[in-house]
Amino acid sequence: MHEDYYNKLMDLFHPPSWSDIFAQWIAIGLFICVNLFVNTVLGAIVGAGTGWLFSHSFVGPWILRGFNVLGANVPEGDLYALGAAAGFISGFFKSPLVKKGA
Repeated sequence: MHEDYYNKLMDLFHPPSWSDIFAQWIAIGLFICVNLFVNTVLGAIVGAGTGWLFSHSFVGPWILRGFNVLGANVPEGDLYALGAAAGFISGFFKSPLVKKGA
C-alpha cells in the first residue's frame, strides 16, 4: 500500500522527456506568433478607423498641417493610412495588463 503512494509520488517528480519539452516550446512559440499577428492586425484596423474618424472631424486638418510642418507631405484624406501604420507598429508593443495597488 505504501509502495503505491511512493510510486505515485515519484511519478510527479519524474523529469519530462526532451520531446515533451520541445513540444512545449513549440506551443509557446506558436502562441507568441499568433498573438503578435492578432495584435498587429487589430491595431491596424483600429488605427485605420481612428484615422478615418479624425479625417472627418475638425481635428483632421490640424493633424495634416502638423505633419506637413514636420516635413511629411501627407495627402488630404490619408489619415486612415497613417492611423493604420501607427496601429500596426503599436501592435508589437502591447503591454500586459497589470493591476496596480491592493
